[in-house]
Amino acid sequence: MRTSLLLPIIIATTLTACSTSKPAEQEAESSGGADQQPVDPPQADQQQVDQQQVDQQQADERTDDVIDIAIDAEAIALEGERVVELADWEVPEEHLPEERFGLYITPLGEAVGKAVERQILKAKNPNFTPVAEFRTSALTPYELLAQTMYTAGSNKVSRFVVRVDRKVGHATQPNKADEEATPTTKLPSTADPQPKEPLDLTIVVVDKGFRIAATGAILAPIEGCPKVGPTICLQDPSADVMKLIGQARQARNAGKIAEADEHLAEAMALYDFRRLYNLLADLGQKYPSTSVFRLSADADMPMAIVDHVRQIARSELPKDSYADNEAFQQALDKTPANDELFADPVFSIVR
Repeated sequence: MRTSLLLPIIIATTLTACSTSKPAEQEAESSGGADQQPVDPPQADQQQVDQQQVDQQQADERTDDVIDIAIDAEAIALEGERVVELADWEVPEEHLPEERFGLYITPLGEAVGKAVERQILKAKNPNFTPVAEFRTSALTPYELLAQTMYTAGSNKVSRFVVRVDRKVGHATQPNKADEEATPTTKLPSTADPQPKEPLDLTIVVVDKGFRIAATGAILAPIEGCPKVGPTICLQDPSADVMKLIGQARQARNAGKIAEADEHLAEAMALYDFRRLYNLLADLGQKYPSTSVFRLSADADMPMAIVDHVRQIARSELPKDSYADNEAFQQALDKTPANDELFADPVFSIVR
């Protein structure tokens, strides 16, 4: 049986350097409060977003309460100390109890639990939950981040910040929208009433493109894509994305960082982000009050690609549709901080 697990969070992500050493200064970015139990969107998810806005300023100001968790190919570190040794981003099976869906990492859970206890004692408030900041490399598989976040969420952590490197060798500058924007909930348009049927938007990044579900059904492939799907195919449907990702990881492990970045860039260039935006912008016009969407990916999909999808889904650009990739990318790079399409991603994973 396939069970969909919603990670109990509303996530804001930024881009920064990632290593398993604790950073000299921690910069807590915007993130929100959410219940720790999975919920059925869209109604309950929207309630989480409302609560997120209430907690927003407190989360930004309490930089001393951030629990730092860094993920790379060799280890997961908490507060600069390695707590889980990895083998090419894989968690040893003995650390993944079957009764926890293969998502809970036992030694990390123990370390997070102790860190939370220290924060609660420090805050002198038994109901206080600290912010967890996850710093992850560009090639980190989506499943590993999901396992790490699920583990933290199972130990009373319910406010999260995710930072993702966009390149293997060095980080890009933080995304301005993530640095400055406060999550908002759009108000329904009186001129164009919200459809009665909830949007319930889900975006899944797969090796053949983007599979998108809305209003309870998977959307049919767009023009030019194979009839078997996905909704939005690769710009070259015959290309092998995961082969390029594998080459990037091999190059990274061999210390060939520039080569790893080249392979990762080739893989990202195959995805049709422009047509993804065009489709999402159309849905945004039809459902102007919806801000929450589910974001998921194949287990081995690198976080650099997943996070770029998140950025696009949150970006409301000057135009609702773009005919060429260059104009689209220029508009994406210049997006004002407070222009948001679907502002609040909820990471999910299917088991």
